[in-house]
This record gives sequence, C-alpha cells and structure tokens, in this order.
Amino acid sequence: MKNLILIGCLIGSIYAVSGDSAQIALTEFTGAAPAPSSEAVVRPAADQSNASLAVLPDTEQSAEREQPAAERELPLLTVNRVSLYDDQAAVVRKLGAPESITGDPHLSGSETYRYPDVNVYFYDGFVDFVEIPEGAEAVLIDDVLLPATLQHLKDALGEPDYVTEDGIVYERDEALLKLFFDAGTERLTSITYFHRASM
Repeated sequence: MKNLILIGCLIGSIYAVSGDSAQIALTEFTGAAPAPSSEAVVRPAADQSNASLAVLPDTEQSAEREQPAAERELPLLTVNRVSLYDDQAAVVRKLGAPESITGDPHLSGSETYRYPDVNVYFYDGFVDFVEIPEGAEAVLIDDVLLPATLQHLKDALGEPDYVTEDGIVYERDEALLKLFFDAGTERLTSITYFHRASM
C-alpha cells in the first residue's frame, strides 16, 4: 500500500513539472484515458509582476497598433527630424544642405536654414525654433507622418494645453508645438515647434 501511495505522489510531482508528458505516464500506469488537451488552457506566468509583458491576443495587439496617436501621446521630441537641442551641424547631417541660409540684420547670431518643407531658425548655432510653412502637405512628429491639416493634427495630438488668439498649443515638458490657423476657415497657416525658454 505504501508503494502505491509513493508511486501516486511521484506521478503527481512529475505531472506538475512536465504537464502533458506526465499525463501520458499516468495513462500508462493506470490504464485511464488521457484528459482531452486544449490549447485554450491559460497557464499563469511564473512571476505575476511581469504579467504586463505577456503577449496579447491578436485582437488586442491589433487594437493597440490602431490606437490613436493622441492616446499614445507624442512626446514632441522631434519635428521633421529636428530636435530643439540640435546645432547647425546636426541639422545638416539630418536634412542635408539647406536651399538657402539667411541672417537677421537686426539680431546678431541668428540664421535661418530654409528647406522645401521646413525652416529651421538658429540662435548662436543652436535651434531656436522650427517652422512648417503654409502649404506643407505633411509633418513628421516623433517619426509619425501626419497630414498637415488642423483636424488631423488635433486628432493625433488630442486636447490642446491652451488656446491663444491665433492658434492652439501643445506642451510636452520643455517642448511646445503651436498650430496657427485661420479662425474663419480653420485652415492651417503654419506650425511652430519651440522650447518653453524661448517664450
């Protein structure tokens, strides 16, 4: 009798460790039919603190991929690949040589690099602000390409942090993005990306 109890305990521990293979061993020993296997069985993670790292079912993964940019919250680290912490050399590495470079005769140390889809303003060699001019078809915010329309940008960025007389402003830490638009037509007239310290 003791031997049977010992064998039962041994088989139980094997089953706990190796799952389906132990079920086969148990079947051979007892002659009982194995329990039907199911791929839908959920096995808890060994460490529940890492449960958030589990792979989501396909439906949840696709829902996350389709999640609006506003819910993912774009951090405003770059606009058209330019960071507010870039110097002139970094901008040229990213965007190539500008179409033109102009200086401000009234403000020593300021220069503007003009590209087809963006103007980058420098002060003392570093980015002062970035402007997407009227007529641009798209804008690249944090490597997310968005149509340059007021509605598309509002959908992507969510509720503005504040509204001014001539536009709406989004603020993320030290970075601000202002959408200028015509109040009558809601046509986007320009986008400016700048550092809070330059206000």
